[in-house]
Amino acid sequence: MATATLSAADNEKISKLQSSVSGLNQISENEKAGFLNLVTRYLSGEAQHVEWSKIQTPTDEVVVPYDTLAPVPEDHAETKNLLSKLVVLKLNGGLGTTMGCTGPKSVIEVRNGLTFLDLIVIQIETLNKKYGCSVPLLLMNSFNTHDDTLKVKYICISYILLKMIFHI
Repeated sequence: MATATLSAADNEKISKLQSSVSGLNQISENEKAGFLNLVTRYLSGEAQHVEWSKIQTPTDEVVVPYDTLAPVPEDHAETKNLLSKLVVLKLNGGLGTTMGCTGPKSVIEVRNGLTFLDLIVIQIETLNKKYGCSVPLLLMNSFNTHDDTLKVKYICISYILLKMIFHI
């Protein structure tokens, strides 16, 4: 839980909330702790506040329509050069609680024993192999999905190492 300084009244509110949340069986202990942490940060004033008046719709210069993008270069070396500037960033912070899951949605099996995360890794591997590049994959986790994703990541790394060693 956050180490923020709270008033006695706010500490009492957190205690009552903690008692109420502890009885919820629909969410994991991680989710309960995360929720209480967020509430504590909010009550302490530690949490940042969004200034909604400063939020604006992105301009046409920022959001470029897909059909106006230049076509993929025919030259393999040029494509490899462009890919060397690419990083794939995936938001991996959502839990599948509404779907009855207790971990990240990316580890849900979708087809033939493969998870969403497996399919993403396969896509990146295929791209890297086809163009001889090394496009990195970054996952943005929340406090709820971090630990579960690390477990899956180690499995993925082991799989990739086995493929490299045994050429499978």
